[in-house]
Amino acid sequence: MPQVIIYANDSGHVSLCIPTGEIPIEDVLVKDCPPGAIIVDTADLPPLNDSLFNAWTLQNDGTVFIDLQEAKALRTRQIYDAARATLPARQANDAMGLPNTPSNAEWQSALSDATQAVQMAGTVDQVRDVVYP
Repeated sequence: MPQVIIYANDSGHVSLCIPTGEIPIEDVLVKDCPPGAIIVDTADLPPLNDSLFNAWTLQNDGTVFIDLQEAKALRTRQIYDAARATLPARQANDAMGLPNTPSNAEWQSALSDATQAVQMAGTVDQVRDVVYP
């Protein structure tokens, strides 16, 4: 089972060190990681490509969990970032009068619906499942 090194960073979240395999992981732990860093099996972690990685929290017992409130705040920022990224294209489509282009009011309503769904979510999986159209 692949192993990685994890530790709590200054922001209170989890930092991850993935050794290259050139030297033993125990040597990487001593050489490159702060005190308190631990070696864990990747099977004991949430998916490493998780969109909610910045909501990971390291417990004193070495387990990692995703904090629901942190996940909600992070997902809300991700949704707003996605909405901002689509703004120039939406404005250009509106200016050209393209058919079937959602109005700004429709996009704002979709943004509001998505952020409200995040806030109403009761589990991390529900938070993860909210998307901005």
